[in-house]
Amino acid sequence: MNKFVVDSMNGKLAKKLRFFGFNTLYYKQIRENEIIKIAIQENRIILTSNYELYKLCRSKNIETILTMQESDLNNLIEIGKLLNWQSLDDSKFSTRCTICNNELMEIGKEELQKTIPRNTFQRFYEYYRCCECSKIYWKGSHWNNMADIAQAVNKKLEKK
Repeated sequence: MNKFVVDSMNGKLAKKLRFFGFNTLYYKQIRENEIIKIAIQENRIILTSNYELYKLCRSKNIETILTMQESDLNNLIEIGKLLNWQSLDDSKFSTRCTICNNELMEIGKEELQKTIPRNTFQRFYEYYRCCECSKIYWKGSHWNNMADIAQAVNKKLEKK
């Protein structure tokens, strides 16, 4: 599975990639030389909206994708086509924290009874916790919205 390092202009795209299970590093503020260093050391693909960084990386044979589409959906489609994805695998959804990129583990509903809002506790059955920052996730409306995005990406990838 591809690993990414994403520049500061692509924070929302980074969160989506994490939701879809991709190991994606994102820093709100990072120098170009640091992004390049991370990409080389950790064998990551750079995603950037900065054309100058893109040209620099390409001149050094560092795998880089220019994210210039008008939406994250179109950027995901473009990335998928360039990297020859067959589809976004729904078994990987919510395996990574969208905040810190660490892995999520499924937790029992009972553990959360006093932690999450009562109506959330009553409506949903599957819960996940980040192993690092302890953020709690569940399959609510955000999950459905992301599944719709994945379906749109997969539909376009089928046509490539």
